[in-house]
Amino acid sequence: GLASISVDTLSAILINDTTGSNSSFITRKQLNNQSTEKVLPNRTLSSLFNNLFEHLAEVARFKGELHELKLKVVRNGATTRIHIPYGVLNKGVFNMSIKDESVGTALRWNLKGEISDDNKKIDFILEKTGNAKNDYFPFFNVSGKPNIGCNKIFASVQNIQSTSGVSTFTYKASFDSFKINHWRIANDVVVFDSIRCNFKCVVKGNSFFIDSTSSAELNKIKSTLSFYLEKENTLKSAFQLAF
Repeated sequence: GLASISVDTLSAILINDTTGSNSSFITRKQLNNQSTEKVLPNRTLSSLFNNLFEHLAEVARFKGELHELKLKVVRNGATTRIHIPYGVLNKGVFNMSIKDESVGTALRWNLKGEISDDNKKIDFILEKTGNAKNDYFPFFNVSGKPNIGCNKIFASVQNIQSTSGVSTFTYKASFDSFKINHWRIANDVVVFDSIRCNFKCVVKGNSFFIDSTSSAELNKIKSTLSFYLEKENTLKSAFQLAF
């Protein structure tokens, strides 16, 4: 497999608006040569998780280095400019600097984390740096759409256990100063000082469970919850929340 990659000074422009698209070929389904296409087996949700977790060791060994990536995305009249001065992945540890240069003072982010096959976990922290007033996430700061922002995000997938039919893991996440702005929700920006969650998850076949011992916290209001989702011939779901 691929052991390492290094990229230096790369620019790209992606356009998708009323004038046309220069990237639709990436997602557009190919209609030609249908008779020669391979018939893929039906994949269950658990098999997708198993496949993902099995590649942890490969990602942990991979080495990558990125310098000066500039991405311009034009979508429905809105232009987003992303600048990544550097990004490094070495022995499962990654660190990346991200700038949103779409409007005014650039919004700066730092992304860091670790992918560990030995400890069976994936951690990352995305944190805003600097004092930019416009602190909504890139691609969300679009007129007429919900604007979403956050000062700091932490997410962790731990205790990963995966067999041929069942995957279990613990998902922990926290959001500091999470805010959303949209006229359908409120006239002003809605801000949550803190959001916390600790989910114990099980994936089996095409079913996804969040165990009843899981918990969530919204502005220090604590609750326990459970969730169930199954997709076979029909979609079944259940949700329970207790304060």
